[in-house]
Amino acid sequence: MGMDHGLLQNTVWTIEEDYAHRLWFGSPSGVQYYNGFKLQTFKEISETVTTLHHHDSSMYAVSTIGIHKINEKNLTVLSFPFKYTDYYSVSFLDSSIIVNDSEGNTILYLDYNLERVAPFPFKKKNKTDFTFQLGDFSFHGNENGIYTKHPDSTIITQSYTTLSLIHISEP
Repeated sequence: MGMDHGLLQNTVWTIEEDYAHRLWFGSPSGVQYYNGFKLQTFKEISETVTTLHHHDSSMYAVSTIGIHKINEKNLTVLSFPFKYTDYYSVSFLDSSIIVNDSEGNTILYLDYNLERVAPFPFKKKNKTDFTFQLGDFSFHGNENGIYTKHPDSTIITQSYTTLSLIHISEP
């Protein structure tokens, strides 16, 4: 599936499945879902979407400018704007959402209705930031994930997978 089939971009950063088995796509141009027949685009969300998360009967889209809650039954959108445009990492817990900025600082603690919860129910952890170079790529990360930036572009890629280093010994 690509732009010739109706995708907003050939680059898709996140895919999630909802309760009705529809596939949702987050791209640098917004959010779409595929119901098995056609793609539906949400015009309310046209910015870069880095994360999709299904919870109960809602799909959450994390973008560079906010978090959007999409009701999967009536497809209405509720948005919580961020103060600044940035690449955010988000942790979805059982009853809450924690938002960290690109430096790993916790900046928001929300419930699943996108309302602020205060005070934080936990103490802030010390940052475990790291940076390393592999060829032309620069990797930055912490306990929230890894950010990769190629020197010849402005594209930043985020990964929530655990970094594993493999030692290869020479014969």
